Order: sequence, then structure tokens, then C-alpha cells
Amino acid sequence: MPNSNTPAAAMLAERLLTIPHRLALIATRREFVLAAADEVAAVLGARVDIHWNEGQLSSPPAAAARVELTEQLLTVATLLLSRAEPFSAAELKLLEPLSESLSFLFSMKSMSAEHHLLAKLSAELSVSQNLEQTAQLAVNTIARYLRAESVALLLTGEPEYQLMAASSGWPDDRKLAELNLDRYSGNDAVMLGPKRIACPITGGSRARCVLVVDFPADEPGVWVRRSAIELAAMTLAPHLEAGWRTMMLEELLKLNEASADTPTRELYQDILEAAVLLVPGADSGSLCTRMSSDQPFVFQAVVGFSADELLGKLSTESEAIAWYGPDLDGWQHGRPREIRSDTIDISAFGMASSPGLSEIGAGYSLIKASLSMPVLHNGEVLAVLNLENQSDPGAFGRDAVDAMRMFGAPLASLLHRQQLRDLLLHAALNDELSGLANRRAFNEAATRAFANHQRSGKPLSILSMDLKGFKQVNDTLGHDAGDSALVRVARALQSQLREGDLLSRFGGDEFSVLMIDTSASEAACVADRLREAVAQLEFEGLELRINVG
Repeated sequence: MPNSNTPAAAMLAERLLTIPHRLALIATRREFVLAAADEVAAVLGARVDIHWNEGQLSSPPAAAARVELTEQLLTVATLLLSRAEPFSAAELKLLEPLSESLSFLFSMKSMSAEHHLLAKLSAELSVSQNLEQTAQLAVNTIARYLRAESVALLLTGEPEYQLMAASSGWPDDRKLAELNLDRYSGNDAVMLGPKRIACPITGGSRARCVLVVDFPADEPGVWVRRSAIELAAMTLAPHLEAGWRTMMLEELLKLNEASADTPTRELYQDILEAAVLLVPGADSGSLCTRMSSDQPFVFQAVVGFSADELLGKLSTESEAIAWYGPDLDGWQHGRPREIRSDTIDISAFGMASSPGLSEIGAGYSLIKASLSMPVLHNGEVLAVLNLENQSDPGAFGRDAVDAMRMFGAPLASLLHRQQLRDLLLHAALNDELSGLANRRAFNEAATRAFANHQRSGKPLSILSMDLKGFKQVNDTLGHDAGDSALVRVARALQSQLREGDLLSRFGGDEFSVLMIDTSASEAACVADRLREAVAQLEFEGLELRINVG
């Protein structure tokens, strides 16, 4: 072979070292490596075998000469050169700068692709309208710029991840459990197979979303693409967070708009179900409310626990604070608190705070992680929102706490408005003195009952009543005593009626009873009981009687 000073040597150097320039326009990484192999083979008259480094620990086999193609300092492929005639020192010396030039171009192509991916991803996501559109734009853009076979964005769920969005290549029948997704922490992408990379997209001990990218079977150096996928995940994260917050606000707005036409108990359940759905890591929970600070909390809604055991149960303020924990300042300012089963015994903690609840009903033994947030209005704790996870002590991260905080102000306003509406509705339909239904409530109920009677033919009875001797009580003992007498009469009458019967005070000393599915003969028996109940009342020597018709 010619030495390095001969024209032949100069021509050889030119032909070898200009190979990268001739490959500059090749788009795909695989085609680039194949073209480089062909060029080297032609120039040196050698056989070139390609060893694709797929991330295994094994090294490429021995060869007389080699050219390594690296991408971001990681070897993607090695060109193994062989021929009958030994390679000269000049040829071997030229292979080192050739390798460096090819690798530099290879890395520049990779960095350029990453730059275009991130620029396009940012541009696309900046105009997305909602969470669903954000997720779909992301997977489509990542698939296109990384030349991936398929891309999917998965949402943490129980018992497995749920599909948020997928590119066109994602199999419709793919079972997510088969992806072997672990519960990720940190921000590092991991290999799930020779051609699959997964990367978490949020903080916390368990990612809310995971990006899964599948590459074609012939794609070289897939593991090198982890950095590009991690950068894409970092770019996507704030857009998903913004989309998630927008969705939460939209859901709260829907609840607010629907509240005027939604029964209070149903609204409480809707609020809790929305919180379980939207706060990352939550799979169960409960909502307790009260009307004022001098009243106990009442369990109004539950998800994931026994409704029969919990709904309607009372919890004193001291019990609620004990369950919240020792941070009294946090209680007074509505800060979410977190407890985990890997740091405290939640079952023992719960039973100590609420001894009046049964272990089965409270379900403390099921809880692995818990967030509890006092809901304040005008500085007063009106409600307590509890969200739990029943499988993972580390289910709630910073994003879960932030999401729960978002519920605070709108939830307080919503609950306060609903309670005011209930008070007004109660006042409009109930007699202030006796607490019984008033004439308006009775007439509305009677109209509905009569319409149902006409449709079904089931019996319907109404008893009309007025007191005898009430004027004497008023004149002799005074009006305050008369009011007390009316309250006692109301209680006596109510004690003789079934739960479904509607007792109302029409005004003055007049009462009425609406009895559904009650025949005239049955109503006559009820009338006798009502007369007897009132006759047993005594008011400082004065007696009352009641006329029933």
C-alpha cells in the first residue's frame, strides 16, 4: 500500500474522510449506517459487517479493522471490516477520524431531530384546547418526529393504567397489563423491551401519566432515544398539568351549574366522585358536612366504602380534628394533610380518632394512604373532604395535594350555597313553630299523590284536623303556652304515624295528614289513634281534644 506521502494515499484519505459529506442528506438512522457501510466497503475494497448494539453487555466480535458510530457517546453500530489483504497502517489511521466524523454527524442528526421534536411539540401544545387534545397532539407529534411505530399516553388507574391517547400505530386490542409497567419514581425513562421505552410524566412516588414509545423492529440503538423521550416528557408535563387543572375547573363549573336542579344528597355524591376521579392517586373517599360550627359533621357521601355503614353517621368536631391530625393551624387554614400506612398504623389511628364508628363501617383497615382537607367558608370549617388510596402508601404526590387544594374554594362556595338553598327551601315548606310541613308543602305533595293515585289506582287518604279547647289554653295560659301546646300536639300526632305519612300544620290549630297506599278503613283506625294521643296531653289542668275528618 502507498505510504502517507504518495498521491494514492492522499486520494484514499480524501475518499474516506469525505464519506460523511456524501451521507449528510440521509434521513433515517438505519439508512445512514447502511450507507456508511457501503461507502467504506467500496473505498477499501473490504467486506463490512454491521454489529448493531442493542444495549446488551456483549461486545462486537473481533475484526481486522472497525469503525464505530456513536450517538451522544453511546455506540449504536460497529462496522466490522475484513479482506484478504491486510490493512495498512495508513488505512487504519484514517479509520479513527472517519469514525469521529460519522459519529459527529450521527449525533448532530439526533440532536437536530430532538430540537425539531421539542419545538414542534411546544408549538402544537400551546394551542391545544383541553386535556384530551393535548394528549392526542403529543402522541402524534412524538410518533412522527421520533419515527416511532406507536406512541401512547397512559393514565394511572386501578387496577391498571388507562389509555389517554394513542398514535395510529397503537394496537386497538393491546392489553395494558401486558406492558409490565412498574410504579415509576423520578423522571428517568426505562427500557421495557428491546424496542420499547417508557417514561413517567409527573412527580410524586407514582407517576400520574406514563409515555410509552414502541419503535420498529429494525430501528437501531433504541435505548439511545431515552434522552429524547425524557425531554419530550418534560416538555409535555406542564401542558398536561394545565389541561388537568382546566378539566378540574370545568368539572367544578358543571357541578356549580347543576347544583340548582340537583338534590343536595345527590350533589354531595357528585362532588366526591369528581374529587376521586380528578385527584391523582385517589380511588375512594368520603365527604362530611355540617351547617354551623356548633353542630357535628354528617357523612353525606362515600366512594369505595360501605354506604350503609357510613352515610348519615355523625362525627364531632373533636373527632374530625383528631382524624385530621395535630396540625391545628392546618385545620384552621384548610391545608390538606397526608398519612401513609408505611409510616403509621392508619387503622389504629382512625379508630382512636372516631371510636363511635365500627371498624368495618369506617374501613380504616383498607386505607393505605389518605388525604384529608378541611373546607372553610368565612373562616369556618363547613366540611371535610377525605380521599384515600386502598393499594399504595405512596399514591399521593405533590400534584395530588395541589389538585386537592384546587377543590377548596369552589367546594366551600358550592356547599355553602347548597346549604343556604336547603335552609330557604326548608323555611318555604315547613312551619316555623312545629317544624312540620306547611300548607304549601302539603298541597304540592297532595297534588303529586293524587296524580299517582289516578295512574295506579292505589288508595289515598287525607285526614283533616282541628283542636278543641285550644282557645282556652291561649286565653288562660298565654300565647307562649299556646305555642308550646301546638308543638306538643305536633309531636303526639307524629308519634302515631308511619315514616311515609306526611303530617302538616295548615295554620292556627289546623293539621292535616296525607297517607299514601292507605284505605278509608285504615285511615279511620289512624284517626282513632290520633284522637287518643291528643287526649292524653294535659296543660296545667287544661285538656285538648282533636276533631278528625
